[in-house]
Amino acid sequence: MNDQYKSRTEAGATIEAEQTPKRVPVKWIVAAALIFVLIGASVTFGVFFSKSAKDIYLLSEYNAYKQLSTELEKKYGNQMEFQEKTLEKPSSTDMKISGNVDMSMAQGDPNLEMLQRILKETAITIKTEQDPKAKASAGSIMLNAQGTKVGFDMFYSDTQAGVKIPLIYDDYFYLNTKDYGQFMRMFDPYYVGPETLEIDYFEWKDLKLTEAEQKHLKEHYSTFLMEQLKEEYFTKEKGIAYKHEGEEMKLTKVTLAMSPEETKQILTNLVSHMSEDEKLIDILTKRAVSMAKASSVNTQAQIEKDYTNPKVAQKEIEKGLKEMKQDVEKAKYPKGFTSTLLVTKDNVVVDRTLQLAVQPKDRIESKEVVEFAVKTKNVPIDDNKTDKLFKFEVGSKGQSDSFLSFESTNTMTEQKENRIEKRKLNLLLEEKGQTPTNIGLTVDSTFKNSGEVEREFSLQADEDIPSMSGTLTQKQDIDLEKERADHVFDVELNVEDGFESATLFLNIDSKTELKEKVTIPSMNANSAINVLEMTEEDVYAVQEHAAYRIQSLMQELSNKYY
Repeated sequence: MNDQYKSRTEAGATIEAEQTPKRVPVKWIVAAALIFVLIGASVTFGVFFSKSAKDIYLLSEYNAYKQLSTELEKKYGNQMEFQEKTLEKPSSTDMKISGNVDMSMAQGDPNLEMLQRILKETAITIKTEQDPKAKASAGSIMLNAQGTKVGFDMFYSDTQAGVKIPLIYDDYFYLNTKDYGQFMRMFDPYYVGPETLEIDYFEWKDLKLTEAEQKHLKEHYSTFLMEQLKEEYFTKEKGIAYKHEGEEMKLTKVTLAMSPEETKQILTNLVSHMSEDEKLIDILTKRAVSMAKASSVNTQAQIEKDYTNPKVAQKEIEKGLKEMKQDVEKAKYPKGFTSTLLVTKDNVVVDRTLQLAVQPKDRIESKEVVEFAVKTKNVPIDDNKTDKLFKFEVGSKGQSDSFLSFESTNTMTEQKENRIEKRKLNLLLEEKGQTPTNIGLTVDSTFKNSGEVEREFSLQADEDIPSMSGTLTQKQDIDLEKERADHVFDVELNVEDGFESATLFLNIDSKTELKEKVTIPSMNANSAINVLEMTEEDVYAVQEHAAYRIQSLMQELSNKYY
């Protein structure tokens, strides 16, 4: 039983009491439900009239959620708004990718020197047009090596799909989507599967909760959680001395502590409540169907449950919730659950610690416990500087079969013309009997008011991973009124393994523009080749033509670079 729970009653005198699997793993969908529920319910915790430990805890967590939302809006607001526009209106994008590589080992090696020359004189251009409402798109990818061009064009609409590879043939090859089943049986007479070719695109907006869904989660779960989280689970202690970088502040410590039995009961009640919520199941079903449809092209018979079918998806989600309830009931929580906040007088979370230990039903005999720990910090140093920390651990270091730790620290300094961020990331993975994996990444960033971002980064890893460092400069010009967005990325990456070194230079220049309409090709037998109507002689003729074209290309490149 955890110490916070055991001391709850003792603290009364000093502490105030308060092959085409269209499959989305069910347990991941159900786990996502917990996130939907908790986010949806949290928006009601914004107003409290008393100052009990429970009220302070919930209000502080609500304030932390609002602060994170504000930071994300400030950082990525224009990008996210423009991205949403591209999901509603037709758009076109022109992108150019170029680069070079400087290798120490290339000196004196004619082959490597030639490779460097080829890369320096080569560029890739990508052009796309899309209409999200019509679910149609067209595009081209072209590699240009000193005037020699190799690439392809392609398009897709609800009636046709086609591709043109000039290197092989000058005309488009296309297929009417309704003829897909017939086309597949040309290669497999026993084919059983979709008769129509369908390509669905998953968009992040498909995950976004509607206002009606948010309202439901707010109303259905806020009262439930408020009732489940009893006043006696919470304690508070004022005047806690908190030191950071030589500075000291007085904070209020608020703790939510539940015994093993209480932890099991509230989790069981929550999952049971969710399993009886038809609206929540409908919310999850819609997302599961969207993800399943976009997971791949319908090209083979279903060999697993068809999550593109709403009835199947709903049934599996209901089954998953039932299984989760059974897992929760049969698991043990030997240390209960503890979440401790250190907050300011304005109920701003400065320090957070969360701990939970779970013993799944299949590990009770072995007594193996999976421990989860989360640590966060959001420490204001002065009016312009903040230190942040996020640390997540799974397992018991040195004790369990596996241990995972991820830690991120970030010092943010606001200046008149820019914002400076110094971030450090570290990933540690330990497996019993295996050499630990330890990777560290340092990133120093300058966010200028002009929209330009300059980053310097360095990767530190184990001996078998080369050391890497470099710079990344990002320039962006997003005009929401003119409905256009320009992005330029310049990357310099230095790689060294102790024996050899190389520097990679990469430039990406992208321009996106929203339009009233875009042009998607439409084919017929007079302007292109219907692959369904091709005879063996036609296929042979195309192969011969392609072989000749490829041979000519190789000769052309040989004349240029040898």
